[in-house]
Amino acid sequence: AQQKSRHQTESARLLRLRAGLSNPSLFQGQVNHSTVDNRPSSLFLRAVKNNPSSPIDPATLQAYRETAYRVLAPPPFALRIGQPSAELLARHRRRGVACSAFITACNPHSWPVSEEANAQRQAELAQELTRRGLAFEPGIGQHPSNDWPGEPSWLVHGLALEAARRLGGRWEQNAVVWSGADGMPQLILLR
Repeated sequence: AQQKSRHQTESARLLRLRAGLSNPSLFQGQVNHSTVDNRPSSLFLRAVKNNPSSPIDPATLQAYRETAYRVLAPPPFALRIGQPSAELLARHRRRGVACSAFITACNPHSWPVSEEANAQRQAELAQELTRRGLAFEPGIGQHPSNDWPGEPSWLVHGLALEAARRLGGRWEQNAVVWSGADGMPQLILLR
């Protein structure tokens, strides 16, 4: 029972950390994480509507929405959920593709693992992408204000939405970021 309680306490701490919440009282339902300026976020509502039974905590979803998904290859740029990216569209044109996915193999289902395990998982994902003949560039997903470490990621060019979903699921991710021909990054829930 003591181990279970310690696990629950650590789980709650990690969720608060992931969401950037340092005050535990904010995690007790006093904040509606699905709103911005007291209006529901259409992207949040769409994510929940697409998977209303998702086990992903709303605070974690909010953290995903707030994260900057940085493409590190020159010229570097950042993707933000729901904000069209001229830089991404230029990259699509240069690569001759109409879509891309920003994906990581790190921290399965947002549970932290060691740096070594994350590095190994990322290397294996890169090997899989190479075997499949997909072009990809390095990136990192980093929340602007919380203490969750940035997650090394890949921007994968030409990865269709369903293929991105399958790949993210295989690497035990909660979500991937996918962009179509409009260059608008979307949070795609996988659970």
